[in-house]
Amino acid sequence: PFVRARPGDDGLVAADGWLRLAANQPQEAGEAAATLLERNPANREARRMAIAAAQARGDNAEAERLVAEGLRHDPEDPALWLADARLRRQRGDAWGAARAYGEAERLAVAGDGEAQAMLGDIQREQRALGTEPLPMIQAGLGVR
Repeated sequence: PFVRARPGDDGLVAADGWLRLAANQPQEAGEAAATLLERNPANREARRMAIAAAQARGDNAEAERLVAEGLRHDPEDPALWLADARLRRQRGDAWGAARAYGEAERLAVAGDGEAQAMLGDIQREQRALGTEPLPMIQAGLGVR
């Protein structure tokens, strides 16, 4: 109801979208994100919401499209690299995931407080994937 009264308020639309995602309404959250991205394709929060909504709907192809599009527009967003790593990991692309985790980590370390807050998740997921450089190289070369 609040959004209908003030549809031009991006903050309100974003808050409504995140609430709908939390309430297991990913279709509506995706619509809110699409509205925000239409207004501003560079809106990081809207892109993150759109990716999360696509994943919640089980539409990984759409999530991958949104990540790829986001990386073309904003390659300095560590959250996009983290999303890319997670999607690659789901597909079984360990090498691609390791590269994306590495880029997410590099950007998070160099970034602002919001980016640095992601660092723990990035490093934890890297360890779970086993992306320390030497084991990855050894595995790629078939060395045990």
